[in-house]
Amino acid sequence: MTVTPEATLPRRIFLGWDGPALPRAAATLVEHYGGAELPRAATILAQEHGDERRPPPRELDLRGVVVVTPGARAGRRLAELLLDQAEALGATLTPPRFATLGRLPELLYTPELPLADATAARHAYARALTDMPPGRLAPLFPELPRDVSGWIILAGTVASLHVELGAEGINFRDVVRALRKGFPYDDTDRWEALAEVQERYLGILRRGGLGDRDAERRKALEEGRLAFSGDLWLVGVAELPTVARRMLQALPGAVRALIHAPSEEGDRFDELGCIRVDGWERAHVPLDETRVHMVQRPPHQADAVAEILRSFGGRYSAEEIVVGVPDPELVPYVERALAMVEVPHRFAGGTPMRSTGPFQLLEAVMDFLDGRSFPAFGNLIRHPDLPQLLDGADPAAPDAGARALSAPAGGADTRARPEPAGPGTSDPLTTADDFHARHLPASVEEPLAGRDQAKQAMTALLAGLQRTLSLEALQGKQPLSEWMPHVLGVLVGAYGGAPLALRDPRGRGVVEAAARIKDAAGRLAGLPGELDQEMTAPEAIRALLAELRGESIPPDPQREAVELLGWLELPLDDAPAVVVAGFNDRHLPEVLGADPFLPGALRTHLGLPDDKARYARDAYLLSALLHSREEAHLVAGRLSAAGDPMRPSRLLFAAPDEVVARRILRYLEEETDALPGQPAAPPPAEDPAPQPPPSPTRPHPPATRFRSPPEDPLRREGPLVSLSVTDFGSYLRDPYRYALERLLGLGSLDDDAREMDAGVFGDVAHQVLERFGRSRAANEPEEEIVAGVLYRILDDLVAERFGRRPVPAVRIQVQHLKARLGAFARWQAARIAAGWRVVCVERYAGEGVPFEVDGEPVLLRGKIDRIDHHPGAGDWAVLDYKTGDAGRGPEETHRRGRGQNKEWVDLQLPLYRKLLAGILNDDDTPVVPPAARDQVELGYILLPRDLEATGAVMADWDAHALEAAEEKAREVVRELRKGVFPYDPSSSGYPDDPFDALLGRLEIPSVEIAQDDDQEEEGEG
Repeated sequence: MTVTPEATLPRRIFLGWDGPALPRAAATLVEHYGGAELPRAATILAQEHGDERRPPPRELDLRGVVVVTPGARAGRRLAELLLDQAEALGATLTPPRFATLGRLPELLYTPELPLADATAARHAYARALTDMPPGRLAPLFPELPRDVSGWIILAGTVASLHVELGAEGINFRDVVRALRKGFPYDDTDRWEALAEVQERYLGILRRGGLGDRDAERRKALEEGRLAFSGDLWLVGVAELPTVARRMLQALPGAVRALIHAPSEEGDRFDELGCIRVDGWERAHVPLDETRVHMVQRPPHQADAVAEILRSFGGRYSAEEIVVGVPDPELVPYVERALAMVEVPHRFAGGTPMRSTGPFQLLEAVMDFLDGRSFPAFGNLIRHPDLPQLLDGADPAAPDAGARALSAPAGGADTRARPEPAGPGTSDPLTTADDFHARHLPASVEEPLAGRDQAKQAMTALLAGLQRTLSLEALQGKQPLSEWMPHVLGVLVGAYGGAPLALRDPRGRGVVEAAARIKDAAGRLAGLPGELDQEMTAPEAIRALLAELRGESIPPDPQREAVELLGWLELPLDDAPAVVVAGFNDRHLPEVLGADPFLPGALRTHLGLPDDKARYARDAYLLSALLHSREEAHLVAGRLSAAGDPMRPSRLLFAAPDEVVARRILRYLEEETDALPGQPAAPPPAEDPAPQPPPSPTRPHPPATRFRSPPEDPLRREGPLVSLSVTDFGSYLRDPYRYALERLLGLGSLDDDAREMDAGVFGDVAHQVLERFGRSRAANEPEEEIVAGVLYRILDDLVAERFGRRPVPAVRIQVQHLKARLGAFARWQAARIAAGWRVVCVERYAGEGVPFEVDGEPVLLRGKIDRIDHHPGAGDWAVLDYKTGDAGRGPEETHRRGRGQNKEWVDLQLPLYRKLLAGILNDDDTPVVPPAARDQVELGYILLPRDLEATGAVMADWDAHALEAAEEKAREVVRELRKGVFPYDPSSSGYPDDPFDALLGRLEIPSVEIAQDDDQEEEGEG
C-alpha cells in the first residue's frame, strides 16, 4: 500500500481479509497522515519513494479528522492502536475525533433549538399520551396506565418507535400515507392515532423551547444546512441509517470508507462502504466443519466453550481470545463454565443497572411504599445493604399491659409454664420472619396484628427502617422534579454512613451505580415545567428507574482476561482466536419481524431494515470474522434452557446444497460424546477437512469446600440433664436431624407463607381449645353453648393474631377450623353429658420429673394438653389434641410393624404417665392420684378433615406394651448420653425440607417416607 495523493484517494478503501479490521484501519490512517507505514512496511515505502534513508515522521496530526465506528468500544480500541503505531514510529500523536453512528449527524449541522434529550422526549410523549382522548388510544393499547409513571413507561415504547423511524427519515404520518398506497392490510387506525400523539409531542417540545433530534435532522437536510470541515472516515460501518446516509452524500468534502473485505468483493458494497443486501443474502459463508459444534442445552454450550479454550493448549494468551455471545441469556452459563475451569474472563457488557445494589434498593423501596405489603417489606429488609443498618433498631420490651391483654380468658394457669422466648433484638430478618410466622400479615400498615413481643419488635423495626431511609419524606404528591432530592436521600441513608472502598469491586460498583442514579435524577429535576407532572413517591421512583433500565456498569479493566462480547462488537475485535456461542436463529442472524407495530411486511414496505437486511449484514460480518482470524469456532444449541427446540442459525446453511443437507442431518442427530474440536459426523471423502486435534480430557471443577453433611458425626458437650417427651420421637426418626434441631437449634424461618401451614393451623386450634378448657363452658353439656363459646374464642384469637382483616387464605382456613370446632362441640357436649369432666388443660410438669436409667435420673419435661376425670366411674384420661387432616390414632403414630414385630417410633403418650407425677394442682397436690396413674387412659382427641371422625381415640396398650415403651425410652437415653449423632445417608426428608440442601438431599423424596401430615407444633409437649 502506498501513500495516495489527497485528490486521488479513493472513497472506498478495501482493507482485505488477511487480518482484523481495526489494526489495518489504524495502519491506513497512519500511512495517510503520517507519510510512513508501520516498521514492517518501512522498507517497501522507502523504496517506492527512492529514499532508503527517509526518517519516520515525528508528528502524527489527526486533529481535523473524524473517525466514525459502529460502537464506542471499537473507537476506543482504534485509538489505542493509533497510539501504539505512533509510538512505534517515534511520532507524537494528536488523535482524531471519534464518533458513533448515533452521534454522527450532530457533527454535520447545527440545530435551531436545543435538542431534547431522551429523558425530556420520553416525558413529552407521556404528556402527549395523557392529553389524548382515551378513546383515540384504544387502537394502540387495550389497557391504559392508572398512574403517571405507567404513562411514562408506555411513552418509552412510543419514543423508541419514534427514534427507529426517525433515523430513516420517516414520521408517523408518513407511515399512514405509505399504508394507503397498496399495503396488504389496513393498519391506518393505529398509525393515525400515533401520528396525532407525535404531533402533540412536537408541540409540547416547542412550547418548552426544545427541538426533537430527528425532526431537526430532517429539517436541516431538507433546508441544506449541512456544514463540515475536515476529513471523515467510516471504519467498519456495514450499514447506515437513511438520514445519516443522505447527510454524508450531501457533504461537499470527502467521506472515505475503510471496508473490511478484499477489493474483489467490491460489488457487494455501495459507495459509502455499506453492504448491498442483494450482494450478501445469497453469499456462501466459509465454515470449517471441524469448528462447528452442536450440543444440547445452554450448560452444554458453556461447557463446549470451556473445552474449546482448553483445546487451544496455550497457543493463545487470555487477551488473544474473545468469546461472542449473541444471546444474552447464555452469558451466565458461559461465565460459570469459565470460572469452574479457572479461566479469567470479563463480560464487556458489564453489570446491568437493574442488578446493582442501589437500583434494587430503590426498587424495593418503591414496592414497599406502594401499599406497604408484607412481601414488599420482606424483600426490602432482605436487601444485602440494609440489615447491618437496621441492627440497631432494638425492639421495646413488652409491657404489663400487653401481657394482660394476651392472657387467656377463664383464669390463668401459670404453674412452671416457661415464658416463650422473644425474637432476637439484633436481627431484623429474624424479627420480621418471626412476626410473619405468628401473624401472617398481608401488610405492615398500622395497627399491626398481635399483642405479643413479636409485635413490639416489629413496630421498632419499622420505625428503624423509616428513620434509616428517611421514608417519612416520601409521602403525598408533588411534581416529579421535587421528588428527586428525597429519593436520593434514600441512598444517602443507606450508603452515606460509612466510606466505600474504591479498591473493592463492590465498592466501585456501588459508587458508579449511585453516580448514574444521581445523573438520571438530575435530568428529571431539570425537566421543563411543561413536562414536570405531579405524582406520588412510588411513581417518581418508578420514573427514575425507567431512565436507567438500559444502562450498565462497565466491568473493571482486566488485561489478562478472555473478553465476552455481543455479536456486533465481535467482528471489530482484533483477538486472533474467536469462539461464538449461541449460533442459533433469532440471535444470529437477528430477527426483527416480531415487533407489534412494525411487523416484517411493514418494515419492508417502508424501506426499513428487515429480516433480509439483518441476514445479509450478519452473513458479511460472519464471513469477515472467519476469514480474518487464525481460529474461529461456532457453538449451536438444540434446546433452550426451558427445553424448547431451537433452530440453528440460517447462516449455517449458507453453503452448497449437498453441504446444507449434511449439516441438517448432523443437527438433527442425537447428541454424541464428541468433544469440541471433533466433528459429530465425519465429512465425506469428497469434501476433505482438516483433522481435528487430539481429544482433550474434560475439565474438572476445583474441589468444593462444601461438605454434605457439614459435620459428621455431631457431638453434644456436657451431661444429659433433661429431655422433652417429644425429643424421643424426634431422635428415633433421625438422630442427626434431632441434633440439628434440638441441640443446635436449627430450623427454618421465612416469610413465604401466604396461609396457615399445618403447624400454625394446629397451634391456633390448640390455643382455642386451651382457652375453652379454662372457661366455664368446658364442662357444659349443651352443644349450642359449647359451639358458641368456641366460635367466639376463635374469632377473638384470629383478630388478635392476624388482625381484623386477615389474608383471604386465612379467612378460608378459619371457616374450615370453625367446622371442625362445631364437630368437636357435639362430641364435647356428649362427653360431658356422659359424666366426664375437664380437670385441667395445657399443664406443665414443673421443672421435670425424674426418669431413672441405669441408676442415674434424667428429667422428663413437657405439658399435657388435657386431663379428664369421670367421678362416677373413677376413670382418668390423658388426652392430646390432634388437628392433622388424616386423623391418625395413637397406635399409628407411635408404633410401626406387624404383630409381635412392632417397634416403638414415638413415646409421647406412654411417657405422659411419668409426667403425671409433676402435674400438680394449685395446692401442690397431684392432679391424678398416684394410685390411679397405672390405670389412666391415654389417647387423642382428633379434629380431622373428616368431621364424622371427630372425637377421642384411645390407645389399647397393655402393661407389657407400656413397659416395652419405657424400656425403649431407656435405650434412647443411653444413646443420648453418648453424645454422638452420626449421619445416616439412607435417611430422607420431606417435601420442602429446609435441611435438604444442607444434607445433600436434592432429589424429590419418596412419598412413603415424607413427613406425615399429623406432625404438628410440638412445643414442650
